[in-house]
Amino acid sequence: MAVAVTGTLLRYFAAPGSASLGSAASASSRITGQYLPLLLVNAGLTVYCCRIFRGRNALRDLLGERWLATGRTLSDLALASLAFMLILSVEALSVRLFGASRQSASASLLPTTEAERGCWALLAVSVGFCEEVVYRGYLQTQLAAFSGRAS
Repeated sequence: MAVAVTGTLLRYFAAPGSASLGSAASASSRITGQYLPLLLVNAGLTVYCCRIFRGRNALRDLLGERWLATGRTLSDLALASLAFMLILSVEALSVRLFGASRQSASASLLPTTEAERGCWALLAVSVGFCEEVVYRGYLQTQLAAFSGRAS
């Protein structure tokens, strides 16, 4: 619900005459108008799902088990690096084969200044962490409890 309300408010308060908030916005307005609200929504969703600031904090349970061996840590990092290289290769191939370019809708969200890049990197890390906690942790736990089966 918070995500939908935030998106509606961002569209409603967009600069008059612009198709989207980021199309003609300055760097500071893009940070305060797009990136920070997304950070707040993700943080709020994580706080809610983990019951942070309430009786029993569930964050540790939702994160799952820790890496206990250096080999497992290194193998996970190697797999992540391989997946990253595969994504970059597929993107480069699609640009070469199909002449794919950035769409104006996604280009308006991309950072252009150093301040935006820093905020964008923080947002990317936040979104990744929050989605993992909420979808893999909270929803799987709730579905397992609802269905009576372990996930």
